[in-house]
Amino acid sequence: MEVKMWRKPDNGIQTISDAKVFDDRGKRIFSFYMLELAWKNNQRSISCIPKGKYTVEKKDPREDGSRFNYPHFEVLDVPGGRQEIKWHRGNYNHEIRGCMLPGKTLHDLNDDGEMDVTDSKRTLQKLWDMLPERFQLTII
Repeated sequence: MEVKMWRKPDNGIQTISDAKVFDDRGKRIFSFYMLELAWKNNQRSISCIPKGKYTVEKKDPREDGSRFNYPHFEVLDVPGGRQEIKWHRGNYNHEIRGCMLPGKTLHDLNDDGEMDVTDSKRTLQKLWDMLPERFQLTII
Protein backbone atom coordinates (compact mmCIF):
# COMPACT_ATOMS: atom_id res chain seq x y z
CA MET A 1 0.00 0.00 0.00
CA GLU A 2 1.04 3.57 -0.58
CA VAL A 3 -0.14 7.02 0.45
CA LYS A 4 0.32 9.96 -1.90
CA MET A 5 -0.10 13.60 -0.90
CA TRP A 6 -0.50 16.43 -3.38
CA ARG A 7 0.41 19.66 -1.61
CA LYS A 8 -1.32 22.89 -2.46
CA PRO A 9 0.79 26.08 -2.24
CA ASP A 10 1.14 27.14 1.39
CA ASN A 11 -0.03 30.53 2.62
CA GLY A 12 2.91 31.23 4.91
CA ILE A 13 1.07 29.69 7.86
CA GLN A 14 -0.03 26.23 6.81
CA THR A 15 -0.05 23.70 3.99
CA ILE A 16 -3.00 21.57 2.92
CA SER A 17 -2.65 18.39 0.89
CA ASP A 18 -5.08 16.15 -0.91
CA ALA A 19 -4.08 12.65 0.21
CA LYS A 20 -5.04 9.26 -1.12
CA VAL A 21 -4.40 5.66 -0.08
CA PHE A 22 -3.67 3.21 -2.91
CA ASP A 23 -3.76 -0.56 -2.67
CA ASP A 24 -1.01 -2.82 -4.03
CA ARG A 25 -2.57 -2.71 -7.52
CA GLY A 26 -2.61 1.10 -7.58
CA LYS A 27 -6.35 1.43 -6.98
CA ARG A 28 -7.43 4.39 -4.82
CA ILE A 29 -9.23 3.08 -1.76
CA PHE A 30 -9.45 6.14 0.53
CA SER A 31 -9.15 9.92 0.27
CA PHE A 32 -8.49 12.45 3.02
CA TYR A 33 -6.77 15.77 3.70
CA MET A 34 -3.52 16.44 5.52
CA LEU A 35 -2.78 19.68 7.37
CA GLU A 36 0.85 20.72 7.94
CA LEU A 37 2.73 23.89 8.73
CA ALA A 38 4.02 26.06 5.88
CA TRP A 39 7.40 25.41 4.28
CA LYS A 40 10.14 27.12 6.31
CA ASN A 41 13.25 25.38 4.99
CA ASN A 42 12.60 22.15 6.91
CA GLN A 43 13.25 23.86 10.25
CA ARG A 44 12.42 21.71 13.24
CA SER A 45 9.01 22.34 14.85
CA ILE A 46 8.03 25.21 12.51
CA SER A 47 8.10 23.72 8.99
CA CYS A 48 6.54 20.93 7.01
CA ILE A 49 8.96 18.28 5.78
CA PRO A 50 10.40 18.33 2.22
CA LYS A 51 8.57 16.78 -0.70
CA GLY A 52 9.81 13.28 -1.46
CA LYS A 53 9.41 9.61 -0.61
CA TYR A 54 9.33 8.34 2.96
CA THR A 55 8.67 5.20 4.94
CA VAL A 56 5.91 5.58 7.53
CA GLU A 57 5.28 3.16 10.37
CA LYS A 58 2.58 2.59 12.91
CA LYS A 59 3.35 3.54 16.49
CA ASP A 60 1.57 1.76 19.31
CA PRO A 61 1.42 4.08 22.35
CA ARG A 62 2.21 1.18 24.70
CA GLU A 63 5.55 0.69 22.94
CA ASP A 64 6.34 4.12 21.49
CA GLY A 65 6.88 6.16 24.64
CA SER A 66 5.71 9.35 22.91
CA ARG A 67 3.29 11.88 24.34
CA PHE A 68 0.48 10.48 22.19
CA ASN A 69 -1.54 7.94 24.16
CA TYR A 70 -3.35 6.61 21.10
CA PRO A 71 -2.24 4.79 17.93
CA HIS A 72 -0.48 7.14 15.49
CA PHE A 73 2.12 7.07 12.70
CA GLU A 74 5.73 8.26 12.37
CA VAL A 75 7.48 9.42 9.20
CA LEU A 76 11.02 8.01 9.07
CA ASP A 77 14.31 9.22 7.60
CA VAL A 78 13.33 12.87 7.17
CA PRO A 79 16.22 14.98 5.79
CA GLY A 80 18.03 17.32 8.12
CA GLY A 81 17.97 14.85 10.98
CA ARG A 82 14.36 15.65 11.80
CA GLN A 83 12.70 13.04 13.98
CA GLU A 84 9.37 12.48 15.68
CA ILE A 85 7.36 13.59 12.64
CA LYS A 86 3.98 12.12 13.56
CA TRP A 87 0.58 11.78 11.97
CA HIS A 88 -1.61 12.55 14.97
CA ARG A 89 -5.05 13.86 15.88
CA GLY A 90 -5.84 17.53 15.71
CA ASN A 91 -7.80 20.07 13.74
CA TYR A 92 -5.87 23.35 13.80
CA ASN A 93 -2.47 24.56 12.59
CA HIS A 94 -1.58 25.70 16.13
CA GLU A 95 -1.69 22.03 17.19
CA ILE A 96 1.19 21.17 14.86
CA ARG A 97 4.91 21.29 15.74
CA GLY A 98 6.21 19.99 12.43
CA CYS A 99 3.87 17.00 12.38
CA MET A 100 0.88 16.16 10.19
CA LEU A 101 -2.85 16.14 10.93
CA PRO A 102 -5.14 13.91 8.81
CA GLY A 103 -8.80 14.82 8.41
CA LYS A 104 -11.90 14.02 6.41
CA THR A 105 -12.87 17.48 5.14
CA LEU A 106 -11.73 21.11 5.30
CA HIS A 107 -13.60 23.81 7.21
CA ASP A 108 -12.69 26.95 9.15
CA LEU A 109 -13.78 25.51 12.50
CA ASN A 110 -12.52 28.34 14.72
CA ASP A 111 -13.25 31.31 12.41
CA ASP A 112 -9.61 32.40 12.18
CA GLY A 113 -9.62 32.56 8.38
CA GLU A 114 -7.56 29.36 8.01
CA MET A 115 -8.91 26.01 6.86
CA ASP A 116 -8.88 23.27 9.49
CA VAL A 117 -9.30 19.51 9.09
CA THR A 118 -12.42 17.82 10.42
CA ASP A 119 -12.96 14.36 11.93
CA SER A 120 -9.25 13.92 12.59
CA LYS A 121 -9.75 11.28 15.29
CA ARG A 122 -11.93 9.09 13.05
CA THR A 123 -9.75 9.66 9.99
CA LEU A 124 -6.61 8.66 11.90
CA GLN A 125 -8.36 5.52 13.19
CA LYS A 126 -9.55 4.59 9.68
CA LEU A 127 -5.99 4.98 8.37
CA TRP A 128 -4.69 2.88 11.27
CA ASP A 129 -7.18 0.13 10.49
CA MET A 130 -6.42 0.00 6.74
CA LEU A 131 -2.67 0.63 6.48
CA PRO A 132 0.04 -1.99 7.14
CA GLU A 133 2.73 -1.68 9.82
CA ARG A 134 5.06 0.07 7.31
CA PHE A 135 4.18 1.74 4.04
CA GLN A 136 5.45 4.32 1.57
CA LEU A 137 4.44 7.99 1.58
CA THR A 138 5.05 10.16 -1.47
CA ILE A 139 4.68 13.92 -1.05
CA ILE A 140 4.29 15.73 -4.36
